[in-house]
Amino acid sequence: MIQNIPETGELRDSPGSARRKKEARKLALEALLAVLAVHALLLGLFRFAPGEKPPEANELPAVGVIDLSSRGNDALVQWLTIHDPALLTAPNREYGYSAAAG
Repeated sequence: MIQNIPETGELRDSPGSARRKKEARKLALEALLAVLAVHALLLGLFRFAPGEKPPEANELPAVGVIDLSSRGNDALVQWLTIHDPALLTAPNREYGYSAAAG
């Protein structure tokens, strides 16, 4: 702490301030060393292991056709009917190409 001496107008450190500064520096150094030690420990425990690369495909995936009239695709047909965006939107000149139908 800095004290003002009224007779001379000097500014001097109080008697215990040098010791407090030394203790503060020591505490800061200990905190820095503790942080570095924790980081080193975490870096040592958790190493990065690069994953295996997937095999490269030399050919493109085949394009298939789904027969919607077959019995096995009933759930897909029902989903497509219910979730058809055309049922929710309609062309509209005022709002652009699609607007909420209703």
